Amino acid sequence: HPDLSIIEPDLEDNKSGQIKLAQIRKLIAFMGHKPARDGWRVAIIDSMDDVNRNGANALLKLLEEPPEKTVLFLTASRPGRLPPTIRSRCRVVRIAAPELESCVELLGKLMPDGGLPHKDLAHLAEGAPGRALRLAESGAADCYVAVCRLLAAPVLDAPALATICTKWGKGGADGAALREGAQWLIARLLRLSAISAGAGPSTDICEFEHPAIAHLCTVHSADRLATAHAEFLESAQKADGLYLDFAHFLERELTKLHQKSLP
Repeated sequence: HPDLSIIEPDLEDNKSGQIKLAQIRKLIAFMGHKPARDGWRVAIIDSMDDVNRNGANALLKLLEEPPEKTVLFLTASRPGRLPPTIRSRCRVVRIAAPELESCVELLGKLMPDGGLPHKDLAHLAEGAPGRALRLAESGAADCYVAVCRLLAAPVLDAPALATICTKWGKGGADGAALREGAQWLIARLLRLSAISAGAGPSTDICEFEHPAIAHLCTVHSADRLATAHAEFLESAQKADGLYLDFAHFLERELTKLHQKSLP
């Protein structure tokens, strides 16, 4: 449609997998033209999680003073990470994930059987079908299952962990979904471990996660796990955003996680 523009990461010649300033500039030019069919001009940025800092800054004036008869939709799975200058200029609409059973049913229609059980995928994605599909199709869920097995062992198999992290931390646009899945799933593991260490096991834990969480609760306190959760989210965002060796970052963080905390 001539009055619709959808902005997504350009995977060609784009090692970062981000939405860059040049794409935002094209969007601004698009929104500045009158509608071709006498209606409204509509643009969707999918998603703001992928827009780099320069692109986000370039959006500010468009958000503050949008042209007449224009609508701009910004999607974000982690709105808390958006700059306050962006959030303050938007009307927030939160879309809740469906019930777990509905997610499982939908995955059954969209995915063949044979991999990770659909109920486990639904738990890992916290009921969000789109996220569940990305975790499965990218291979992030399989990496997570393997890492949970390694973390449950009394002695960490360092070579096996390095092999998994090399895959899970793949760089460039091709590895964006894997890295996103790593951040989501490891943060989940730390959060559930902190809850289990403090208040007992959660009902949302998958069977294969139990041994890893039990080990983490043995070597870390609830407070330490909660702190590790916050620190991991911050460090992972920086490592990915600065194009650091994400595989090495994952290997270092998971090795540290397996070790016993000091008193």
